[in-house]
Amino acid sequence: MRHVTQVHLEGTEHLEHISKLHWYESAGPNTSDLPPLMVSSRAEMYSHIKGGGKGFTVSKTDNTHAYLIPVEGQHVNYVKTAPDSVKSDNLLSLPRF
Repeated sequence: MRHVTQVHLEGTEHLEHISKLHWYESAGPNTSDLPPLMVSSRAEMYSHIKGGGKGFTVSKTDNTHAYLIPVEGQHVNYVKTAPDSVKSDNLLSLPRF
């Protein structure tokens, strides 16, 4: 399961998008060991999730997590967090790299 910890944005101020994601492999959302960080492009993470892989983010404020889901866009495929009521566990709330 991929634990996404940071995102990299590209584009202009009004048209920014996530282009890369920092992550590490873990056994689940509550795993405390921290293996080395890996980097995937938006397309690579989409393929991983679409192919049945799992990924999630963790809120820095209340330790809740949100799972990633694949989205087929008009021009590009990407991942987003499954909708829930916790705004701090979404991809755009993660630190930037």
